[in-house]
Amino acid sequence: MPIPTQSQQVTLGDKRQATSPAHALLALPKRCALLGSVFVLVAFAQSAAASPIVQSFIPLGKLNGTTSLRISGVNNLGQVVGWNSNGATTQAVLWNNESPIALQGLGGTNTLAYGINNSGRIVGSSDVANNLDYRAVLWNGNSAPAIIGPSFGTARAINSAGDIGGSVRLGEWASQPTIFRSDGTTLGLQTPLPGDYVVTGMNDSTKAVGFVLTVPGPSGNTALPVLWDGSSATFLSNPSGSAIARAINNAGDIVGDGNSKALLWSGPDVTTLLGPQGSIATRASDINNNGLIVGASGVQSFERRAVVWLNLEAFDLTALLASSGLGANWILNNAFAVSDNGWIAGDAMNSVTGIQAGFLLSVSVVPEPSSLAILLIGLLIVFSAVRLRSR
Repeated sequence: MPIPTQSQQVTLGDKRQATSPAHALLALPKRCALLGSVFVLVAFAQSAAASPIVQSFIPLGKLNGTTSLRISGVNNLGQVVGWNSNGATTQAVLWNNESPIALQGLGGTNTLAYGINNSGRIVGSSDVANNLDYRAVLWNGNSAPAIIGPSFGTARAINSAGDIGGSVRLGEWASQPTIFRSDGTTLGLQTPLPGDYVVTGMNDSTKAVGFVLTVPGPSGNTALPVLWDGSSATFLSNPSGSAIARAINNAGDIVGDGNSKALLWSGPDVTTLLGPQGSIATRASDINNNGLIVGASGVQSFERRAVVWLNLEAFDLTALLASSGLGANWILNNAFAVSDNGWIAGDAMNSVTGIQAGFLLSVSVVPEPSSLAILLIGLLIVFSAVRLRSR
């Protein structure tokens, strides 16, 4: 039977007859498109449960004569900074690959590297030759350091433009948080309460985060997390009474921890980040511009495991490394830094040799296979609906 044209359709008043075969056929593309859209939305919802996959793993060695190390920063090139120590002296280090490179200091006992940007510029601090002073310093690669700011300064964060976040010590339990701009000017940050202020992170909008250790009272002192926007300071919501803000991304999301609980501040909201199953404590150290968070969880007394959070779900990095078939026998204890393209750096121990080292690994985010299948079905349905509608 031929399909009636629009002028041949039976009508009741102004309405087409609901049972018309033509009406049903004409509605098919819309229904298919709606069904396909539902499949696509379900696929995107399930993709929130995607899992990080370890793509590469590199152990990071120590300088000869040193016994411990600390990792503090990583950039998109996979360059890592931190320091090595032998118990008496501390040496700032750059890892361009497995082997560490000692960064020049100002002649004193201790030199530390805290941060590195994607241009390879490194910030930190160094004691001067007589050890009676220390200065904030900037390295361009592994070149000689340039001094930043006045005496008793420390630089801990550097953004893409080369702006530097740090502080200058003024006296006992007193310091001035400061942004040293790339144009040579400085911006003193607000200090609402007396205390020792530390800038720990800064984004490309020069919003900075950190904390203040308040002047000790009868019951001791407290660490309060701080956000600086321009020069103005705001104390962050603090559910634990004492907390530290450690890093901020370009979206303004902030991570840190308080009372052995990892915290995420997003706008006015603060969220406690749960660790993998069996965790008794958590710490969040860094967040990248894609929202990937790294840190650590305590699984037993004095035992830590490096953790990555994806969409607020915690993953044990040691377990992810083992499932990748890379880095056999390595236990990843702490993840301290993450780059925007998925490099994660921290410290580790080989369970067979007992060697302690740093690590650099890369992760990618892979949607669950079921999510990909649902997404493909949805796109096929939508495509078919479009073709049917165009006939």
